[in-house]
Amino acid sequence: LPENKFMSPLLATDEDLRKFPPSFVAGCALDPLLDDAVMMGHRLNRANIPLTFKVYQGLPHGFLSFARLVDEVVPPTEDCLGWLRVKLAPRMQEMDVEDSDASKK
Repeated sequence: LPENKFMSPLLATDEDLRKFPPSFVAGCALDPLLDDAVMMGHRLNRANIPLTFKVYQGLPHGFLSFARLVDEVVPPTEDCLGWLRVKLAPRMQEMDVEDSDASKK
């Protein structure tokens, strides 16, 4: 069982959580760690961290690993990637990094 807050963020203190960046927490209905995801979402909310929290029905833990194999995994994967694009786009522009999707058009 992890005892390190960097390996298991549920072990982080409230003070640590207040330093977290905006967060996306994806829980899955078939995930044995769903309760942990819900608990983490509540803790981030209490710490006033901007949070997007979603629970995906019918998906297991590690669903992102199946993104190219199972059609049902594509929409939640796009949710995660879309959130990251929005959050990282300003930083990527600062670094002058081109969006790979935009460069394909």
